[in-house]
Parts: sequence; C-alpha cells; structure tokens
Amino acid sequence: MVDDTQSQVPETDVIVPDQKLQRNRINKVLYWILGIFAVLLILSIATVIFISSPDVDSGRVRDIFLILMALTSFVISVAFVILLVQVALLVNLLDNEIRPVLANLIESVNDLKGTTAFLSENMVEPVMKMNEYVAGLKRLVDILRPFRK
Repeated sequence: MVDDTQSQVPETDVIVPDQKLQRNRINKVLYWILGIFAVLLILSIATVIFISSPDVDSGRVRDIFLILMALTSFVISVAFVILLVQVALLVNLLDNEIRPVLANLIESVNDLKGTTAFLSENMVEPVMKMNEYVAGLKRLVDILRPFRK
C-alpha cells in the first residue's frame, strides 16, 4: 500500500517555480533597461566627441538632431497608440468580463444572506427555545428536589 500523505505535493513547492519565473522576468527587464541606458550613454559620449571636433559643420549636427527628434516623436506616438489600445481593451474587459462576475457575486451574497436568515429562523431559534425550556425544566426539578446532592 502507498501512503497518500507522502505522495501529495505541498502547495509551497508549486508556488516556488512561479516566483522564480517572476524573478527571471524582473531580471530580464532590468537587464534591458541597463542595456538601453548603456547604449544611450555611449551614443551621448560619441556625440559629444563628434561635436567637439573643430571640422564639424553645425548644420550637419542640427540635421542629425532633427532626425533624432523626429524618430523620438514617432516612437512616442507609437507608444501612445499602444497605450490607448491597451486602455480600450481594459475598459472592454471591465465591461464584459468583470461586471457580470460582480453581478453574480452580489447575487450569491444575497442568496447566502437569505439562507442564513432561513436557517436562523427555522433551525437556530427553535433549538434555542428548546434549550431554554430544558434549562427551565431543569431548574424547576432542582427547586422541587432540594436535597438531591
């Protein structure tokens, strides 16, 4: 025979891989942020070195700067559109998924309130009354038989 208690996996073992996965995701995001920061730092240093050389034309630097600003505004615009789409999806999720779940939850709570009221009226109150009568009857018997003990 196999002991069932030994074959069961504790819940803490199931949670640990999820925590490791989340740590890996956080580490991956941190590495990406550090990598982007390093690339921007290198580009900034290269730009300063390029601009500080005496034979650099200021019009050329201006044109490069304008191109970089255009690319930045394009990236920000795309990110803004993605943000708007995500907000629209969130609103759709709230309206179509969470609101019905909340309605069902409220209905279940109301049913539970009705069930507890029914049990209180039809089960608990009669038992309490019976206990009162039994306690009163016991007290009456104790009064009528004073030398019982």
